[in-house]
Amino acid sequence: MKRDVVSFASRGSGVRIPSAPPLISCMGQPKMVYFVYVLQSEATGKHYIGSTADINQRLLRHNAGRMPFTKHGIPWRVIHQETFNTLSEARRREMQIKSWKSPDYLRRALGVTK
Repeated sequence: MKRDVVSFASRGSGVRIPSAPPLISCMGQPKMVYFVYVLQSEATGKHYIGSTADINQRLLRHNAGRMPFTKHGIPWRVIHQETFNTLSEARRREMQIKSWKSPDYLRRALGVTK
């Protein structure tokens, strides 16, 4: 499991982000990776936890207001992400993180600073 924080281009920055899901090489064969991510609203400070195969495209959708649960907190930024080999592993981790109801506990457990 790899934990790293990634910065993304902001809306209207003119930076094009590739839409293809990331692939890693596994013994010469491309393999899809899946992400669990934690977003924080810059407007409200609230968090959103999700999983996806294409984190760049998903962040664009959140910040474009096309995701029902996050359209009122725009802009969002990624404060944490983890990679997994299978979607089921990513979803299991997503559910575990979502079970942590306290935002303070979530930040401490993931090692995220405010």
